[in-house]
Amino acid sequence: MSNQYPYGNDGYDDQTRQYRREDYGQPPYRQSGQQGQQNYQQYQQPQYQSQQYQDSYEDKGPSLLAGKFEAKKVSVNLVLLGVLSAIVTFAVVLIVDQLIAVVSDTVAQGPGAAVIHGVVAGILGVLAGLLYIPVSGTGNEGLFNAAIVALTVAAAVFYVIFGGLLDKDWSTLLSLAAILCAGITAYAAPSRIETARVR
Repeated sequence: MSNQYPYGNDGYDDQTRQYRREDYGQPPYRQSGQQGQQNYQQYQQPQYQSQQYQDSYEDKGPSLLAGKFEAKKVSVNLVLLGVLSAIVTFAVVLIVDQLIAVVSDTVAQGPGAAVIHGVVAGILGVLAGLLYIPVSGTGNEGLFNAAIVALTVAAAVFYVIFGGLLDKDWSTLLSLAAILCAGITAYAAPSRIETARVR
């Protein structure tokens, strides 16, 4: 005689009066455990990625010069200053060269000499301006500007006396113009460096 149940007898063993184990399905506590583990992994993964991003950002932070100036911005500003200085020096030297040719009735040296003077003046002006970085913050910023002016005047006087200008070598004026442009570039460099100061 078989027992009849309102819910059917599929999987029911009449002899043991129990359902077969394989018909029970996966225990609910296992499902709950797996689901909890998945939730934990999903919760941990964004935090781990956020920490990785923060660490990488800190490792790749801006490099500083003397702990005060952003190196990349200083480089860009000074390169632009050097290029502008070279262009201005080129124009000034070219004009002086043409004036000398007209006044002294000699042949002008041409744009080639103006390009050389412009490049040299731009490089020397930027290199002299870099000396402002160790001076910044020491209270001697004003003395730096005074030193640039004094060195420019001293170089010009030295070149006038020993460069041949007193012997009517008018080409010396080209070098004097380049020296003055280099001094002006060095004098303007601190303001360009200060724009890269880390606030």
